[in-house]
Amino acid sequence: MEPLTVVWRYGDSDPENPAHFETISQWWSRLNGQTITWRQRLMDQTSDPRQLDWEVERFDEQFVCHGAEVRGISLYWQKVGQDNERNSTPAKLELDTLHQHLYIYPKSQPDLVIRVGLPEVTYQTLTVTASQWEVAAKSGGYQLSVLDKTQGLKVEIALSAEQMETLKQQ
Repeated sequence: MEPLTVVWRYGDSDPENPAHFETISQWWSRLNGQTITWRQRLMDQTSDPRQLDWEVERFDEQFVCHGAEVRGISLYWQKVGQDNERNSTPAKLELDTLHQHLYIYPKSQPDLVIRVGLPEVTYQTLTVTASQWEVAAKSGGYQLSVLDKTQGLKVEIALSAEQMETLKQQ
């Protein structure tokens, strides 16, 4: 099973360091042609970047990435429609494989962290008042049906046996 966070550090003697860099390099190269989010925050050396406020701020960007590649240990990219190539040489890289975010700690700015990732999915919230509901066994799992008569809605949710057990416990 792949670890949730892949970490590479400049000059680290950990035997896994080169493999981690290769994993991150491959991820970076796959950004070509994709819309990405680019956010940067100031932080101290003891902060966990996942605990920072990553809500969109004034200088945060979203753009289509072009020319994403790694040369040496530097990350290169361009914004589609712009001629100038940009780069960053990291002191440390952390790839959050679950959320698909790369945290870049530039060598030139030790108090800065950059988070690059794919745009987050914005979920639409639907509020349903259960007038009726039922659970039925279905093809190795369960189906939860919720009926909201006031809105004329029926919501059907497929659940695995494990999800059903968790729901029961909650």
